[in-house]
Amino acid sequence: MHIQHLGPVRAYPLCSESISAIGRSAQNDVLLIRLDRGFLSLNLADRQLCPAVGDWIIFDASFHNSFRTAEGFVGLCVRVPKERLATRIATLTDFRPHDLTNNSPMGSLACRLISESLELRLSGDSGTAWHLANAIIDALAAALNDSIYVQGPETNGRGASQLERAKSIMLAGLDDPLLNIDLVAGQVGVSRRTLNRLFNAEQTTPTRWLWAQRLERSKVMLEARQDIRVTDVALNCGFSDFSHFSRVFKSRFGVTPRSLLAAADE
Repeated sequence: MHIQHLGPVRAYPLCSESISAIGRSAQNDVLLIRLDRGFLSLNLADRQLCPAVGDWIIFDASFHNSFRTAEGFVGLCVRVPKERLATRIATLTDFRPHDLTNNSPMGSLACRLISESLELRLSGDSGTAWHLANAIIDALAAALNDSIYVQGPETNGRGASQLERAKSIMLAGLDDPLLNIDLVAGQVGVSRRTLNRLFNAEQTTPTRWLWAQRLERSKVMLEARQDIRVTDVALNCGFSDFSHFSRVFKSRFGVTPRSLLAAADE
């Protein structure tokens, strides 16, 4: 089986004989499957997904799923680590398996980005491959946010929904140094005071939560050794003052960003 890598994103072909094993080997991944030929159904406890040829479906591999295929089935599987999506979306467990291609404009964009990126046949550890992988994960996070919040969570109360919406907006904009609490409150449709009250229920503030997530994402990126500089990581996580970034990073994790990157490279 030929496996193609784009940084942490992995893709490989599927047939009827290989599809039954993918769930067991990918418990920590979110999976995307594209139907290239034949018939495929993903069967869940309360629904069934039957994509058309060319469509993508997305689901959490840790949940019990069963597949049914017909003779001649050919597809493509893409594995994305859940921990990477979790740095960009607040409630990753809330999304239901669905047809990503037709679910939203962002879902369709993410599918095209994956397909076109894989056609480039890049070296999996190249800087370009890592940048494309991050773009794919960002697009998937945006699509999953649409899935959760455009359709609306079924079980959350209004306050919880507003809080999770605010968190997802922040996670999607971690690389934007101009993102501020007033902008987030406006996008959620609440006042700054209400937003502070929602975060206060979790013993934090919107600003403190935002910068904590920026630090957590920077740590994930450095540990992944993405063949990028510390300054690139800082910029990608919304830090414009590099000396400040190093200070707060060391205060939070007990090691400098440069040291962590060097350790991950060994």
